Amino acid sequence: MLPCLKCCTYLYVFSGIYLALFTLHWQLTLSPEFSQPILMQPDQNIKPPIVSSWLVYIEKGQVKVTFSSRETAAIQTINTLYNFMLIALLILLVLFMLVIPKHRMTGGMALMIGVIICSQPLLPWSLHGFNGSQSHLSTRGELCGYLLSNIILFCYLRSIIPKLSLAIVVQCTQLPKQSEPKIASLIAYASQSGTAALLAKEIAKQFPKNNRYDVACVSSLRAECLNEYQQVFFVAATYGDGDPPEQAMRFFSSLQKLDQSLSTVNYAVLALGDKKYPKFCAFGHQLAAILQQKGAQALLPVMEINQGHEGNIQWWWQQLTQLLGWHGSTLAKTWHQQQILSNDCLNPDTPERPAHHLRLSAIGCEYSPGDLVEILPDTNESEDLSPRTYSIASCQAQGVLDILVRKVIKTDGSVGLCSGYLTQQQVSQKVKINIKVHPNFHPPSVQTPLIMIAAGTGLAPFIGFLEQRDRAINCGKSWLMMGERSPADDNYFDQALTTFERSGTLHKRQHAWSNSIDSDQANYVGDIISAEQDDIRHWLLVLNAHLYICGSAASLGASCDAILTEILGSRVLEALKNSQQIKYDLY
Repeated sequence: MLPCLKCCTYLYVFSGIYLALFTLHWQLTLSPEFSQPILMQPDQNIKPPIVSSWLVYIEKGQVKVTFSSRETAAIQTINTLYNFMLIALLILLVLFMLVIPKHRMTGGMALMIGVIICSQPLLPWSLHGFNGSQSHLSTRGELCGYLLSNIILFCYLRSIIPKLSLAIVVQCTQLPKQSEPKIASLIAYASQSGTAALLAKEIAKQFPKNNRYDVACVSSLRAECLNEYQQVFFVAATYGDGDPPEQAMRFFSSLQKLDQSLSTVNYAVLALGDKKYPKFCAFGHQLAAILQQKGAQALLPVMEINQGHEGNIQWWWQQLTQLLGWHGSTLAKTWHQQQILSNDCLNPDTPERPAHHLRLSAIGCEYSPGDLVEILPDTNESEDLSPRTYSIASCQAQGVLDILVRKVIKTDGSVGLCSGYLTQQQVSQKVKINIKVHPNFHPPSVQTPLIMIAAGTGLAPFIGFLEQRDRAINCGKSWLMMGERSPADDNYFDQALTTFERSGTLHKRQHAWSNSIDSDQANYVGDIISAEQDDIRHWLLVLNAHLYICGSAASLGASCDAILTEILGSRVLEALKNSQQIKYDLY
């Protein structure tokens, strides 16, 4: 007999014994000779007891009953067993309620009744225990309530045993997971800006039709689930200077603590990063090292990809498909050509760091504020081409695509490849673009209060946020804190922001100018945050506002984290991040 069937048998036997004990307990409790108070006169006849050895007599107008020592012991044993069974049933009831969720409400009522029964000795109207020589007797109403409570408890138990039995049978007759056929592949991505997520989904499209696979963000995975797959492909971005993306923290920690072997798992890691950071692609290498330590077998060495270099990604995929025997698939990205509609320098008096507002056509483009656009420079230079990513500074309803581009001028005087290419584009010229969805930085609902903190060209996505809200009805409060160098030269989108203020879309606007000679003005965004800490706490903790931060990871990201930790506390700040109430887009 299967263990589950034995459990079911025991449950039925248990219920039968409970019913038998309840019947005996009820018969003894309800016997009129000692259970029901009866006021009698001395000359009245007394009904003979059901047990001939009982001695029934009248004392002070009430019926009293005495028993032999053997009868006393028997009744005490029955009562003890009954109480024990009742407590055991209450424990089982709690377990059943956890196993079968839809019975929780009914089970809760039965449990409450059972607790009341067990706690009767503590109540003023309680049924007093039998002491062997006499019984202080309860009223008929109390006994009827006692009976009804037990019937409800027993009927409920009886109704869920078959369902519990079925659940146990199904659980016990299932084959162990180790004997189930493995799914061929898992494509797991750890993304910060959305590049890794898009690439993972593109890889999935190229899988052979008969190959079973799953695609998942590492935030939804447990480390032990890797054993369910024959091979695992990781597309792992590195955040900032060698850190895992926020969504990968929990998975990476569980992988480090994993005590199971991954010796039956093959893996490959495609590491995404940016060479301008010293710890280039560090997270991809850390991930591969832990997998190897746990016994997993590498299909290929870790492949480093700088700024999403398309050629290197394609080479890695070709090597992998040849190794696995798959042929004919490519990961080539589809580029769309859009026309330059305008190209304006917003700070022409600062040629050493010009910022350009470019407006492009958006034919066939679908995007949300917070999304990114990849641009592939069309240049004859020998440097390997890789796309550059910019925040979109508009909303879909505008029918155009705006970006804010800082022209990069290096210490040797050379110009950044893509920024130089874009800032030199003339109206009517065309550029190759690709929309990159960035769900981790999409704005909240337009009714939700919003705090936006930006530095430099990090202002771009918030223009899109405000454009979207400006077209909505009854939008929530918005607060912008912006940091740049000079109020005379670097007050980007000033006219648009002023219009948002006048329309009621932007309720609060503050600037910090690092090169300002006005002592009354804040020099850095951190100064504003410190000065406004009471309002920030109120917006976040009372109004449930969402806080978005966009700018340099090294300067703005680090300073904001430090100041927010001071004014909110590390635990509150971490909780707000985990609940997605605080979001970052740092570069």
